[in-house]
Amino acid sequence: MQEFVLILKHDKIVSYKRSILAIIGLNIIYFVAQAIITNETMAVNRCLFLVIISFSLFITEYLLSKKKKKIFSAAIVVCALIIYIYLKIHFWWAAAAMTLILLLYLFAIQVPIVHISADGIKLNILGKRFIKWEQLNNLVLKDGLVTIDLKNNKLIQQYLDENSMPVNEKEFNDFCKKQLNK
Repeated sequence: MQEFVLILKHDKIVSYKRSILAIIGLNIIYFVAQAIITNETMAVNRCLFLVIISFSLFITEYLLSKKKKKIFSAAIVVCALIIYIYLKIHFWWAAAAMTLILLLYLFAIQVPIVHISADGIKLNILGKRFIKWEQLNNLVLKDGLVTIDLKNNKLIQQYLDENSMPVNEKEFNDFCKKQLNK
């Protein structure tokens, strides 16, 4: 059974990563300010712990990215650590806000993937959705642009990720025409 997997381009991922880094930075600034103002030993220890762990994780992620090995996201680990610290100091509202931000970030950085098989099309774009061939007018791949034309007058167009495995356009389009004409 023939199957195609298309990894779509995700243009906004860089801005999402910058946003989460800014939020982490603001939280670290808050903890540093709290440690300076209160001059409390526990606050200073929390601050040092967070800064040292964050710095270590981001350096590790940077070094691993140079070797093209993506093992973990330091931003996710640091956010979880910030949530833990907020819970430890009984700032429930801040912990809840950071949890929501982390969940939104995890949802936003998902790689958009389209699985195409004889059964239909499975879209992993902002959630999961399955489209049967009977619901389609057309499905075409041309010059790295995939176009999904639905019978309910909805049109989905997205470029493929340049780093993904190349797809033979003729083979793909022939497969789609065959499925649409069944």
